[in-house]
Amino acid sequence: MRHHTHKDFLVVICFLVAILTFGWYCPFYYITGVPCPGCFATRSLLSLFQFDISKAFYYSAVIPFLPLFGAAMIIFYIKDNKKACRIVFYIFATILVGYWIYRLIFCFGTEPFVYNYNSLFIMMFF
Repeated sequence: MRHHTHKDFLVVICFLVAILTFGWYCPFYYITGVPCPGCFATRSLLSLFQFDISKAFYYSAVIPFLPLFGAAMIIFYIKDNKKACRIVFYIFATILVGYWIYRLIFCFGTEPFVYNYNSLFIMMFF
């Protein structure tokens, strides 16, 4: 059985402070005005679980594959192949960040990937 460490409690406290500070909004989006790589992930997954595939891909072309990557990671973890588990995680993270960069270059400003004009960056500098 795993015992909780001070780091575990620090993570929980940081999470609670972020929620109290930003609400359920993405802190990256709230501060910079630019959607983060994970923005729209919840909406995409909810649409996927409601079998609205086109809407799931509307929000993200990568997140609908998250259950497959997650299942692969669980299988490798159960088989005690932590190296393969990390490789699957890094592959997914690389695809997600690559897709985010693609969207920043080619899709920024179109729904749903729009700039937040109420961001802290705008309020502080303009």
